Amino acid sequence: MGGAPATIYGSINRGADLAVGTEAPPPHLEHLGVAVLPVWAYVRNDDPWADRESVELDELVTRRLLVLGQQQHARVAPDRALSRPLGARIGD
Repeated sequence: MGGAPATIYGSINRGADLAVGTEAPPPHLEHLGVAVLPVWAYVRNDDPWADRESVELDELVTRRLLVLGQQQHARVAPDRALSRPLGARIGD
């Protein structure tokens, strides 16, 4: 069974024992974090960033990006981080 992160928690109200999602659930549900997942940025071997170990979010947004759909963690995490001041790391 699957669903969008914003709607998956309704499955608990419909009788499911457990729901796993990428957004905090409504206040009436007990929850705990189970993982902090990385988000990877990919570049070609000849890109100026090819030898870097990491990139800050404020640098990343200066580049033209190809991103996944809005229900994918690799899209949700940077979008959430961008709602905070630049300089914040994804996962903070």
